[in-house]
Amino acid sequence: MFSWLRKFSRAGRLAAGETADDFRRLSEIESRAGRHREAADLLLRAIEAKPRVAEYHYGLGRVMRALDEPARAVTCFRKAIELDPAHCDAHVDLASTMLGTGNPLAAEQSARSALALDGRSVPAHINLGAALEQQGKFADAALSYRAALGIDADCLPALLNLGSLCLRQGEIDEAERCIAHALRISPDHFAAHMQRGNLLLEQRQPEQAEQSYRQALRLRPGDAAAQSSIGFTFDMRGRYAEAMDHYDRAIALDPGYLPAHLNRAAIWLLNEDYARGWREYERRLGSAELAPLHQRFTPPLWDGSSLAGRKILVYSEQGLGDEILFASCLPDIVAQAGHCIIDCNPRLAELFRRSFPQATVHGGGQTDPTGWLDGLGPVDCKVPAGSLPLHLRSRPEDFPPHAGYLRAAPERVDAWRERLHALGPGPKIGLSWRGGVPQTGRGSRSIGLAELLPVLRMRNATFVSLQYGPCDAELAAFEREHGIGIRHWQEAIDDYDQSAALVCALDLVISVCTAIVDLAGALGRPAWVLAPVRTDFRYGLAGAAMRWYPSVRMFRQVRYGDWGPVIGAVAAELDRLAR
Repeated sequence: MFSWLRKFSRAGRLAAGETADDFRRLSEIESRAGRHREAADLLLRAIEAKPRVAEYHYGLGRVMRALDEPARAVTCFRKAIELDPAHCDAHVDLASTMLGTGNPLAAEQSARSALALDGRSVPAHINLGAALEQQGKFADAALSYRAALGIDADCLPALLNLGSLCLRQGEIDEAERCIAHALRISPDHFAAHMQRGNLLLEQRQPEQAEQSYRQALRLRPGDAAAQSSIGFTFDMRGRYAEAMDHYDRAIALDPGYLPAHLNRAAIWLLNEDYARGWREYERRLGSAELAPLHQRFTPPLWDGSSLAGRKILVYSEQGLGDEILFASCLPDIVAQAGHCIIDCNPRLAELFRRSFPQATVHGGGQTDPTGWLDGLGPVDCKVPAGSLPLHLRSRPEDFPPHAGYLRAAPERVDAWRERLHALGPGPKIGLSWRGGVPQTGRGSRSIGLAELLPVLRMRNATFVSLQYGPCDAELAAFEREHGIGIRHWQEAIDDYDQSAALVCALDLVISVCTAIVDLAGALGRPAWVLAPVRTDFRYGLAGAAMRWYPSVRMFRQVRYGDWGPVIGAVAAELDRLAR
């Protein structure tokens, strides 16, 4: 018997003429009417009468999910499976519950168990796809969603999941087909309109995206995500007052809606209102989704007080570009603290050890066990890297001038210089043309290689790819069509210490807003940034200079989506330098 369900129970034994199945049927009526606690009470009576009926435990699990009691739902589904291992629906619902609790490995196992019982279970295929997607196995996840659609071509969850995944992976045509199909089936489907908005943003159509989000908001007038997404379309067009208004409305609807808070913080930071921006940025620490990341280290959070004689742990929490950006604060921490421990992405560990030799640097994943810290003795306080500017960069004058705070390996730089010299005379220019994911404005900040032709036609220059992600086929097709070759060395992309050395060996880096800008700026190397109307906070709102990186020069869009003048200005400046 489940003792935690006693609170739902008003009666114990069956009355004359009542059967356990009567209670189960009544529970279904109550559940359909939204009276889930009453349904739980009825199912408990059925279980008390017949404790070994799998279907009663399964029904109770579904009710527990409706009551937002996932741990208890898991207990019920497992009991149902224990009593009836061939209960396919219990395996399916156990998988979806595990997905909701952030346990994709267990969800994958349950989904595979369901498929072993019924290979044509559409929900099982969808759950398996979602579990694989959460583990970063995107190609396998897409296969699972397509398997579900092979059984039911009109399955909305499979269409929307596959559409979202394709959009995330840059497979725009298939994403568009999935979303269009979903809207044909269900023209008033909230999530489909939200996804269509995301797709249109990726296609550089913020006005049309705004209309999709507004349609979603009409379907759910109180939805904070839709309200915030409308704000983001104004944000992308540089209409910050209107964007802020929608972010404020989203927060009024849901005070805990994190994307609206972070977007609001970004606008303040863009305007160099650092004190207010960094305080708002701290909201991310209260996210339930990110709580395990910030709670895995037990020392108290640093409050900005003196670090003299104290040991502080600085740990990573975001992507490579952000880690490099916030590492600009590490020289201050290393100088102030008795000892500084840095936990960073493994790809940055070698670079950080060389650059901050007084610190102890550990390279590890953000979900790795923390036992490595035990051998370093007691730690007085901790701070996530993104919180360092709150205490160290609250005013424009707090940004120190620097010639680079990261150090590439000299022998690797020399090796790359020799390799570049062998390509012949003329400047050697690094190039990155894609950046971000849909959620960070990839569509607005990426440029097609063909759009860059005015730059790439520079005489006597050799261009070297610094592009992260698969690009061999793209480069080969571009060379066939335009007769311009761009060198690409994968070993320089896979090994970030090699990336740093190559950047130092190049004469110049030209890039869209992506992590390679952070790397070049942190190394003190010249870099030109092709920036959209709405940039990340680090790039500032206006001007050619970048406060975080003195060696970086900005070339800014004036009108959303119009790269022509930006690329023309870069080409003209290259020509001027060549002459």
